[in-house]
Formats: sequence, structure tokens, C-alpha cells
Amino acid sequence: MMLRYIKILPLLITAACAPPRVETRTAGPAPATGPEKKTVAAVSAKCLQAVRRQEVRAGFALVLVADDVLSPEQIERLDVLTRKIHGTPGVQSVLSITDETVIRASELGVNVEPFVSEANLQTPAQRRARSLQFKDLIDPVLMSADRKTAVLKVKLQRTAKKQARTDIRKRILDLVFAAPESVKLYLVEYPLAAVESMGWQTDNAMAGLRALNQNLAGGGVLEVTVRCREDDCLLEPMHLTAIARFQYILESMPKVKATRSLVNVLLAANREVGGQNRIPATRDESLQLTAMMSMGGGFRLLAEEGMRRGVVRVYFTTTTAAEYCELGRALKSAAKESSTETLRFSVRRPERGGF
Repeated sequence: MMLRYIKILPLLITAACAPPRVETRTAGPAPATGPEKKTVAAVSAKCLQAVRRQEVRAGFALVLVADDVLSPEQIERLDVLTRKIHGTPGVQSVLSITDETVIRASELGVNVEPFVSEANLQTPAQRRARSLQFKDLIDPVLMSADRKTAVLKVKLQRTAKKQARTDIRKRILDLVFAAPESVKLYLVEYPLAAVESMGWQTDNAMAGLRALNQNLAGGGVLEVTVRCREDDCLLEPMHLTAIARFQYILESMPKVKATRSLVNVLLAANREVGGQNRIPATRDESLQLTAMMSMGGGFRLLAEEGMRRGVVRVYFTTTTAAEYCELGRALKSAAKESSTETLRFSVRRPERGGF
């Protein structure tokens, strides 16, 4: 049976002579980036409770700021940091730009290859061109458009307890504080629904959150499920068009910084194969593209095998709990208004109580 959904895949830093750095804690949550339309007291109590419980499930983002995060020196740094963190008990996975895959045209149609390729990243011009070419395929929280900020996403095992999270954080902080002065590393919980859900509001963590919000796709992620009724129905042009329209609506919301879905993948594949930035005209054309990508292996289609269920990933700026809950309600409203008899959108709720 043809696979249609494939799941994806840092320089040991020493500073024996460096003075120890001291972690400091801020007085409280950072102010919102804009005026709040509603106070916390006016927002659903269930949503606020869900926000504040998120700290027990969040992983971590190790934020690297450098002149060019795709330079050989920084790629090596990311690789070594990844290896050091991955062996920590309680860590499920560590993902960075070095794990991303992209689509390239080939004699057979489409080839899936690592985004980070030594042959294609030798010069600043090559790095800039590659970043621009594949910006719609790369997870927007892993690298900034100017290539000055990168992130290692540390996902924890679901069974990890609070003490395990504390131990993992301490191990990563040891790497942060051992970094040379020329390197800026910040550690912050990720994803973050709101500042109120942060368990460690330190100066370093707040700086990391600012980098996520300002340089990358924000500190928060939500997913909207999209479903239809029969196999391969997501690949129907009218459904792909509806998903693209839904993404356009979401990206017009003030706090939303980016979205990703199966549509982004198919658009990128079409640009590579046919040189056209368009949604496939037929279901068979979409099937052909997904089949070629599946044969390449290691590429996320953001849809399940069978192509009747997928997700729209929503990246947003982390500010206050009130604004997060307001965003959640706006997403629910957009999902309801965009749903049809044959295609349904539904927001994955952070907790059972919902927004």
C-alpha cells in the first residue's frame, strides 16, 4: 500500500575559563505587546485554567542568535547541542533546522532531501537563496527569515514529571551558561499559550520569548483539524482551495504569524515540478505529487494516511492569557464559518474545557 503520510526526522561548547553566569528571575509577566481588549476577569474561566495548566506539558525551545545560523560553525553548534540534549532522560526528541527536509525537482519528478546540505550552504549567497526557495516548507519557528535566529525544539516524553522537567531544564541551562560570550543562547518553555503559563520567568527565558515573538513565528502553536468523508478527499481541488482560503483568514488575525498545511506542501511541489505556484488542478495530480514525495521519504505532509484528515498548524505571538483565549474563540468562529457539508474545520482544544 502506498504511503501517503511520512513522519519526519549541535559543537561541544566548553568554557572552562569563562566566568559563571547567574540566572536571574524577573519580577513578573512581561506586558502585552498591545492593549488588551478584554481583561482576564472577563475571559472564560475554563480557558484561563487551561492556559495556566499548560506549563506541565510544555517542552523547551533553545534559541540561538548569531550572524548566520546556517554557517558551518553554527550548524556544527546545533548538531552538538542536539546530541547533548537528546541523551537526557525524559527527552523524546530534539528538532532543529538540520532535521528539515525539502522538495527538489529531479528526473523522476520530485526528490526529498535535507534542507541543510554542505554543498548548498558554502557561501552567504547560497544560504540566502536556499532560505528563500524553501521558506514555505521550513517550520517557521526553527529559523528566522534573516537567518540570525534558530531554535532547537525539545519535546518531552508524555510521562515526564515536574522534577524531570526541572532536571532537563538544568541540563540545558548548563549548556547555555557554558557558551562563549560571542554566542547568545536562551532557554524558554515551548510552546507557550501565554506568559502566565510560564513556570520559569527568568531574564533569560523572557529574552528567549521575545526572540520567538519578534524574530520567529511566535511562542505559541495551535492546530486546526480538517476532515472530509472519503479517502483522498482532502486532495480535491475545491477542498484544497477551501483550506488555502481558511489559512488566509487566519493569517489576517493580529496575533497569528504563520500557518502551515498540506496546501503549502503541494504548492511547493508544483513550483518545483511544473514551475507554477498553484494548487493542483485535479485529485490525480495531487495524488501523483504526494506519491512522489512519499517515495522520497522523510517528508511531513501534514495529513494522515488516507488523506481524509489533516491539520492546519497555527503559529502565534505569545502574550497574555486573555489575548490567547480571545484568539481561540476567533479560531473557533473562523472554523465554524469555513466548514461545509463536505469539509469540516475544528480547533484542537488545549484542554477539555476549551476556549
